[in-house]
Amino acid sequence: MSTVDERLRSGLNLIARAGTDRELLGAAVVTLHAAAAAYLDETLAALPELDVFDAEFLASGGVEWVSRANLALKYGLVNREQRAALLDADRQARLVARGEPFRGNPHTARAYGQFVATLCRRHTFLASAERPDSLLTPEDALRPPRAAESWLERVRRRRGTRAEDSGARIAVGTALVAIVASLLLIAALWLWQPWERAAGPQPTAVVGVALVAPQPSQVAVPTLAAAPNQAALSPTIAAPPTSAQQSQPTRARVVHLGGAVGYLHVAPEFSSPRLDVALHDGAELELLSPTPVKADGALWYHVRIAEFSGWCPSINLELR
Repeated sequence: MSTVDERLRSGLNLIARAGTDRELLGAAVVTLHAAAAAYLDETLAALPELDVFDAEFLASGGVEWVSRANLALKYGLVNREQRAALLDADRQARLVARGEPFRGNPHTARAYGQFVATLCRRHTFLASAERPDSLLTPEDALRPPRAAESWLERVRRRRGTRAEDSGARIAVGTALVAIVASLLLIAALWLWQPWERAAGPQPTAVVGVALVAPQPSQVAVPTLAAAPNQAALSPTIAAPPTSAQQSQPTRARVVHLGGAVGYLHVAPEFSSPRLDVALHDGAELELLSPTPVKADGALWYHVRIAEFSGWCPSINLELR
């Protein structure tokens, strides 16, 4: 009796005696799997078309099941579906060999025995896989039609289930990514809103310059909310100057910038362009007119610093 016959008969006999004993069923699957390995190795080695490199690889011994299944597929001993079934059985046989319980049942073990007997062309051995009804438990005997499921059908079903699970995981992952991306986009839009950036505990100020005769260096820039080192202009309307202040002040000092940088406007409006001259708290300005102009919800003074003249809201000036 050849090695293949001996292992195949032994595995089928174990299935016939095992009943629902998972330990014996696991041992039967391991033995049947060894029979399949011996058959493929012997058949591959006897092929006249086997190339030199594959022959040397087989002769070296210790061929892993993935390599064995790939060679069997390459030389037409199995098809792709049978290759997948053999590798699925190999995973289960490895678990059993490591001491884990067999995860199948009497029907799956018998299906694998029939698959291996057919693969090895030992059809006469299939009779040994049948057990008398007296060896079946009531639960086993009343099992639904799935009991007749072949090993290949079982592998197809399991692969289909894994594909469905994988599709569900991908769908959930895609939904999570979309939610996170939406939250990040909302956060980014919120952070970049000018009115949000302008809001803060520090006093705000924007000073503008009205140029009588614009020069190349006096390029007007749009009014923006306060940059990291700039404070936005406070729209608070300052109290109108008293009569004493109207009669005397000729100079003013920049105040309430809170350490930020301010600019003069080219017109008494917050939306007007700004003059490219930086102002800080304490900067001395010359009043060009002691009378303020009311515009854009604030009082504005026409002032000058060095060669630049423009408009500044009264909230940011201390008249002197």
